[in-house]
Amino acid sequence: MYDSIRNVGDFLSPHWLSEAFPGKLKDLTKEWRERATNGKHSPLKGLSGAGGRFLAAKAALPKPDRDGYAEAVTALHGLVLEALGFEPAPTVLETEQSQTPVSVPLLARAQSPSGEALHVLQAHPVDDPDDLFRTTDTDDPDGTDTTDADNPDGTDPSLQGLLLEPVTVRTGSTTASRVVEVAEVSRAVQRLLLTEHAPRFVLVLAGGWLLLSDVERWNEGRYLAFDVDTALSRKDDKATGELAWLAGLTSADVLLPSEEGGSKLDEFSQDSVKHAVSVSEDLRDGLRVSVELIANEVIAQRRRNGDPVEGIPELPRELTTQ
Repeated sequence: MYDSIRNVGDFLSPHWLSEAFPGKLKDLTKEWRERATNGKHSPLKGLSGAGGRFLAAKAALPKPDRDGYAEAVTALHGLVLEALGFEPAPTVLETEQSQTPVSVPLLARAQSPSGEALHVLQAHPVDDPDDLFRTTDTDDPDGTDTTDADNPDGTDPSLQGLLLEPVTVRTGSTTASRVVEVAEVSRAVQRLLLTEHAPRFVLVLAGGWLLLSDVERWNEGRYLAFDVDTALSRKDDKATGELAWLAGLTSADVLLPSEEGGSKLDEFSQDSVKHAVSVSEDLRDGLRVSVELIANEVIAQRRRNGDPVEGIPELPRELTTQ
């Protein structure tokens, strides 16, 4: 796996990624190259062709306190989404959590017959994905940590880990309600995943970084993070190259459900779990055999030395040490 990809908390089995995924990626890239030949969109070609525009747009981003900053960040993120096969369509999702109204600004939203397939959130650009998990110590009365939604000036480090636009929660009764703004990425995603419109997958774009997780693994601290900036700069568009890995794990072809209802990433996840179980069983059997071999060799050595092997209270401890 490339250094531009972080598989945090083993979102997918590392062994599966190194052994099984390249084969699946070859099938995908073959399909993408045929599609590109026929003039259709290919996420691999899209990423390969977006590098120059992305890097130029990122270098030209105005400071956060300047006019046009939010629009420029949105345009930058839009380049990545379009390259991956998504259609940017900024909207505000109106949903509820336990009858509490929640408004979620989204850059893109995809639905399937079974519900919400994907939500794309925007965060202020960061240099490292760990910065997306920065939190404050401020708590709102209903137990939700929040931050002030007013953007501080460009020198304020608290911008890191904040959404470009906060999630808003309307608390209290109809006659005495107030709006709470949840701007921190980690808490906003957690809030979103508890709503009635929780997505299967969530993408967070933050300048040169992209973060992917799902409704089942976010709470476990498991996600994939992609250094889009580095991957686009290297322009490795081979069949199993860096851009193919990025497209093979984050493109619309992989995240959005097929007509049958499931997505390729769902298939990858299931295959990864089965693979991990199989590897664990093999390791367990191998460990058992190894222990037996070592124990038998210790006993054989004692016999060769003329030492007793039965009725020796300390022998089990010696075997354990060996």
